[in-house]
Amino acid sequence: MLFTPQLVAEIHHVLTSRGAHRLPATAARDYLLELLGSRRSRLRPLSRRGLARALNLSAQSGIHVWDYLVVLPWEGEIDRLVTMDPHYRHPHFAELAPVENPLGLWRHEGQPLA
Repeated sequence: MLFTPQLVAEIHHVLTSRGAHRLPATAARDYLLELLGSRRSRLRPLSRRGLARALNLSAQSGIHVWDYLVVLPWEGEIDRLVTMDPHYRHPHFAELAPVENPLGLWRHEGQPLA
């Protein structure tokens, strides 16, 4: 499992802020620390050069910078992006890796599924 600090923050936000089944912050923290502690998990921050690139791509596309912060640290090492966020359909992300949505539902964060 590949993580960036931005992705961890987004998962934490969704776990603690969304829906009727949201978790207390301590439970979300424990869950994320357990995930990150797995032998199969890797965490990678973004370099200063990568941050500048994320800001540039965001300015070009109009897509929030945090979407770039999720994937750019793993550029060149990932074989696909799995998401239902329609921002990732932008060509910038397809240049990083093929984008897959196994659910076939394209929704922004917080947007209802139905």
